Amino acid sequence: MAMPERDDATRQPSRHADLQDLDRRLSAKLAARKPEKDDGPSETGKAWTTAIKLSGDLLAGLFVGGGLGWGIDRLAGTAPWVMLAGLGIGFVAGLRNLLRTARQIEHERLSGDRNE
Repeated sequence: MAMPERDDATRQPSRHADLQDLDRRLSAKLAARKPEKDDGPSETGKAWTTAIKLSGDLLAGLFVGGGLGWGIDRLAGTAPWVMLAGLGIGFVAGLRNLLRTARQIEHERLSGDRNE
């Protein structure tokens, strides 16, 4: 019993039409999935950025003041007094930087609200 021969030439146009239909459907799905215009960072992202920036200002003052105090203590043999003073001065300097940055961020936010 012989198998009937398949004529691929007659099936070619239907394959082409199927591929065009598949391409059309995929294009429609992809167009529906595309996000709309990106307006920049979200409010949550802006809040995290601000929190990290402010905490970095405070921590930088503490680390610099404490590090310098520790170094002077090691050289002068006055441990832990200069380091404690350095931490205090670093804390004050960090707070000053934190407040300055917070004022700057608030000013930028208010000027941005006026421009909208």
